[in-house]
Amino acid sequence: MIPAQGPTLRFTASDAENGERLDRALTARLPGQSRSAIQRQLHAGAGAVNGQIARPARRISSGDEVEFIGAPPDVVEIVAQDVCFRVLERCQGVLALVKPAGLSVHPGPGHPDRTLVNGLLHRSPQVATVGGSVRPGIVHRLDLQTSGVMLAALTDEAFLHLQAEFAARRVTKTYLAICRGVPEHPQALIEAPIGRSVKNRRAQSVSSVRGRPATTAYRVLATTDNAALLEIDLITGRTHQARVHLAALGHPLLGDSLYGDGTGAERQMLHSHQVEVALPDGDRRRWQSDPPSDFTATLEKIGMDWKAIDHDSPVQSG
Repeated sequence: MIPAQGPTLRFTASDAENGERLDRALTARLPGQSRSAIQRQLHAGAGAVNGQIARPARRISSGDEVEFIGAPPDVVEIVAQDVCFRVLERCQGVLALVKPAGLSVHPGPGHPDRTLVNGLLHRSPQVATVGGSVRPGIVHRLDLQTSGVMLAALTDEAFLHLQAEFAARRVTKTYLAICRGVPEHPQALIEAPIGRSVKNRRAQSVSSVRGRPATTAYRVLATTDNAALLEIDLITGRTHQARVHLAALGHPLLGDSLYGDGTGAERQMLHSHQVEVALPDGDRRRWQSDPPSDFTATLEKIGMDWKAIDHDSPVQSG
């Protein structure tokens, strides 16, 4: 079988990718292509590790030279639409923005348009060719009901750079979360592999037999008798990671109907507070967004005042 000829990706495997399956490493680096499409290409001989044809299950090592011929991007017509989101900064082809809760990142089932991608095309038409036509400019995602800071790429150079930074786990992502109950430890690491749940295909689970390593660091900022405000650092970037890990700890997010009972808030109380990454020229930049009104209103409802919380102090009781 002759592989379809699309764009070619060449990279040196990072330390973070050591031991990873080739198809999973490529999926992380190519958010515009599905894992199944990447596997089809690999089975057709479109991937090589250190010059040798490699199959999807090949484990790669740090320092391996990987080459992959991607499939031609699907021809998808995405309409430019004036979608509401706040821009924090445009710099060296990197766009830092604040995604509101309820805004889907890209078109998909249930959200054919009025997504962040439609808004990106409206404000920056040149993004249409960046990273493929299906999810142009998108290098990472936030869940539909998660608000906060997110990055997009406006140029091919920025896309490839951010893609490599995320793959090597050199991007610092800090979230705010309101969880049910108070964790036993004021700060800790949660280390539990995450994979697709066998009971619910929409959900992820720490009980999956094919879970991938996942690490979440949390610190309790404030508490009441039955809830806590947490600061969370995602050391890895698995699907639904913060939500899955906190639920496994026995402290699901308020408003999370997939991993909790969905009560306590109108949506899951998770906000991307800060993102820090090196720009293409090497200058490291950090962007921050305070939580939106529905988040602070939920804090007030449970007896906390966002403005009165000292982020550098020990745990505070509400």
